[in-house]
Amino acid sequence: MSGDSGEINLPFDLSIGYQIRLTHRLMQKLLQLKIEQFGVTLGMWYFLRVLWDQDGLTQKELSDLVGTMEPTTLSAIASMEQRGI
Repeated sequence: MSGDSGEINLPFDLSIGYQIRLTHRLMQKLLQLKIEQFGVTLGMWYFLRVLWDQDGLTQKELSDLVGTMEPTTLSAIASMEQRGI
């Protein structure tokens, strides 16, 4: 970019978007380390977190709250049931 535009060119790894993404990934890794001892995957965690607060949800409601498609929710529920969670 030209110097006349007033824009500042930062290296990619210093951009706020990259830093947020990196922080999110590191937090996910830390969470996974904490929950794996209980036989819970990170994918299951998101569903369990919602169900902890709200019991008796339909599959659609659970999908909406977690932000997944219903087939993904069904697979997660089946996996948790198979593991006895």
